Amino acid sequence: FNDLHETLQGHLQASLPARATMLFSSLRGLDEDEATTRYLQTVAHEAGFFTDYGYLDEAGFADRDGVFNRDGQRADLWFKLYPWDLLAAEELEVARLLAGIQRDGHTRVLNPAYSAVLHSKGLLPVLHELFPDSPYLLPASAQPLPAGRQVRKGVFSRQGAQVSLIEPGRRGLAEMGADADKAIYQAYVPLPQDAAGRRYQAGVYVAGEPCALGI
Repeated sequence: FNDLHETLQGHLQASLPARATMLFSSLRGLDEDEATTRYLQTVAHEAGFFTDYGYLDEAGFADRDGVFNRDGQRADLWFKLYPWDLLAAEELEVARLLAGIQRDGHTRVLNPAYSAVLHSKGLLPVLHELFPDSPYLLPASAQPLPAGRQVRKGVFSRQGAQVSLIEPGRRGLAEMGADADKAIYQAYVPLPQDAAGRRYQAGVYVAGEPCALGI
């Protein structure tokens, strides 16, 4: 099923001020990120909001005042497709400035700083400890698991980077991306496979409620 577009529109209309000005930003040169961000801009525009797009390097920041587009117009709401953990690591002063804007300014960041906690795979061992019998959670730990095939994942790894498959008694068999500073270990479970040998991973999209399935 796919009700993503309509559900996103309804979620924005229900949770944000009517006819607010929204600025959407992503990194210059990353076509996939730009396409995703511009799609969300289209959703917001069709939902009745005033929207604009600008690369991250075109956005302006003023402490206690807000976030501005390249024409100096302040946005009521700002969506940036750039993770808070990288922002804090690489542009700490900008992260602090945005924290001040969130506290005292006139622009709300639509993906706020606390979203970094939800993006972290460090939650997986905590969830497994809280719900060890859940059929929806694989065994996970901050330390290597005592037995069985397992996967080592960087705490903030994305799109398959910093992932190693580990066999019992052997080092990682395959790895994508550089080694992670911090990692978790999770039990290995193979993806579903059809008769032709193709493997599938289903993704459920949620906008307040499940609204689409991607394979």
